[in-house]
Amino acid sequence: MLHQAVAQLLVSDVNAAATARFAIATGGAVVGAADILSAKADIFAPCGWAA
Repeated sequence: MLHQAVAQLLVSDVNAAATARFAIATGGAVVGAADILSAKADIFAPCGWAA
């Protein structure tokens, strides 16, 4: 996965608890759901993560 390849991940979801768990698991930084579309990123992947 990208986080294992030293990528800096931005994670966002309307479910704050799920977002926090995923950010901790991947070392990602949490970005608010209202701000994710305007976040500076090289890759944008609107994917679901079943938790």
